[in-house]
Amino acid sequence: MTGDMVLTPASRPSHWSKEQAGEGLHLFVAPSLLASVGEDLGGGGDLRSAFCVRDPQVEHIGYALLDEARQGCPNGPWYGEALGTALAAHLLRRYGVSAGLTREDKAYGLSPSRLRRVLDFMQDHLDQEITLAQAAEVAGISPYYFARLFRQSTGLSPHQHLIERRVERAKEMLAAGGVSVGETAVAVGFSDQSHLARHFKRLVGVTPSRFVRNI
Repeated sequence: MTGDMVLTPASRPSHWSKEQAGEGLHLFVAPSLLASVGEDLGGGGDLRSAFCVRDPQVEHIGYALLDEARQGCPNGPWYGEALGTALAAHLLRRYGVSAGLTREDKAYGLSPSRLRRVLDFMQDHLDQEITLAQAAEVAGISPYYFARLFRQSTGLSPHQHLIERRVERAKEMLAAGGVSVGETAVAVGFSDQSHLARHFKRLVGVTPSRFVRNI
């Protein structure tokens, strides 16, 4: 039925056939990611099979990944990594062999020194495609816990913070003059001018071009 999900562990062979034509979304989660997230959760990375179940969270993440892929991944690798990690954590919590045996979530966020290292790293590499794994390595913790603790410390996901910093840098460059909107977009790490314009208008309230005209 529409909206139903089938979950098959990677180690379990399976064969499928359909009596009627239709569309489906296939999501593949690397066993290495499941193992890493499972270790953080205090259990293993093994999943149980599930057949014809409804899971709105999996559906939401799946369509977010599909939409990102159809647009050419404008948000960079960090966005996809974060969605993949969130998907792995959800699957293990709900369908994991060790479900119910997870550790209590850490509640206090990143230490001030770790947070400062990460914020400085992100600020110094705004023009690059930095990944969730790279930022987590700077913090000295796993990507799964890094994403959770970063949000607890800042109120934002790492990706949201990165977008805000890039928009702020773009504002500074546009206010200084001498560069076009397109050049500014690339210089601060956005994939193109339209990518910058979308986030700029959402956060600043006007398009980059209007911002320049208002200076």
